[in-house]
Amino acid sequence: MKSLFGLDMQVIMFALVAIFAVAVASVAFIFITNRVMFRSGLRNLPRRGLQTGLVVVGLMLATLITTAAFTTGDTIDYSISKASFDDLQHTDLTLNPYGETSTPATAMPGTTWRKSCRRNPFAQPTSRIRSPGLRP
Repeated sequence: MKSLFGLDMQVIMFALVAIFAVAVASVAFIFITNRVMFRSGLRNLPRRGLQTGLVVVGLMLATLITTAAFTTGDTIDYSISKASFDDLQHTDLTLNPYGETSTPATAMPGTTWRKSCRRNPFAQPTSRIRSPGLRP
């Protein structure tokens, strides 16, 4: 995954690290300037252990759901890309020598590809043009 919502992943990483640094700096500032407020904030952890545990589990669950959604999206994107590449392989262009709206000669009843090639001297028994340098 190289981008998320159109943003490069390095930009997102630097933004999240900056937000985390601001949060840690604000907690450190409160610890240095007002130790009573910092201690009163920490005092509730052992007093309300169940509530604190539920909050932590809830945050972990929310993170898990978000991560699973992004992972599923990447997996589906990769699967669709791989299936289309396996289906088309190295095809850059597919030609229909009979026009855009006509059906291929193999689909016409009573007509074979060899018969249609005899009528059209420029038709080849293949309809794919491959890029030079790629495997056949």
